[in-house]
Amino acid sequence: NYLTYFPTTTGKPYYTVRYGSVCFIVLDSGVDAKDKVAGTDFDSYRKEQAQWLAKALQSEEVKGAKFKIALMHQPPIAGKSPMGKELHDLFVPMLDEAGITLMICGYTHKSQMNEAGKKCGFPILENSSANVLCIRATQENMDVVVEDFAGKELNTYSFE
Repeated sequence: NYLTYFPTTTGKPYYTVRYGSVCFIVLDSGVDAKDKVAGTDFDSYRKEQAQWLAKALQSEEVKGAKFKIALMHQPPIAGKSPMGKELHDLFVPMLDEAGITLMICGYTHKSQMNEAGKKCGFPILENSSANVLCIRATQENMDVVVEDFAGKELNTYSFE
């Protein structure tokens, strides 16, 4: 019933949305490939989503954004989730090529920044279940502020 309450432009749980200088690319990592939930074959589902992503990354909505933030529950990092390597192989090369500024994930429930490197050309911020992210963006720069629930600033990440 998720899409009944939170409809998307694609009719799927993955979509893009642009707010000013920021384009959010919302991805659905699904669950472990061995599981089938409500009849969903998540291996096929993620491959279908990858085909959609290849087209979406070519849209003006994405290409014209100064900042591109990908959101996905499970981080595409081998060892971080049961299918981290699969998510990496399927999505990261396309996201790298598109010039993603930042990916935000939540699966590990702890706050940490994984810096960009050889295997992934963009940083991945894993957010804690006890923190809130505030994104402030202009046409020139973007700050991602990590706060606790009381509003105390814990970290700020800046992008130009």
